[in-house]
Amino acid sequence: MTATRYWRSVRLWTVLGLLLWFGVTFGVSWWAPVLDAWRIGSMPAGYWWATQGAIGVYLLIIVVHGRVMDRLERRESARAPAP
Repeated sequence: MTATRYWRSVRLWTVLGLLLWFGVTFGVSWWAPVLDAWRIGSMPAGYWWATQGAIGVYLLIIVVHGRVMDRLERRESARAPAP
């Protein structure tokens, strides 16, 4: 993997994570009133998704980003010449 391809992959995964974060943060807030029509237990679904669901997605973004970056780093270091 060349340095250019490596950094292109890093930027792509970072941008995808940020877009997903943005979509969850503002999408759930935007659609919360519509989701309030449904109920989960005694709570409106909009509130539940905004608090619990968003936190779960944020953690998923962190885990996936960490694993992907670890894999990219290992692949890059395996191909790098020894000093």
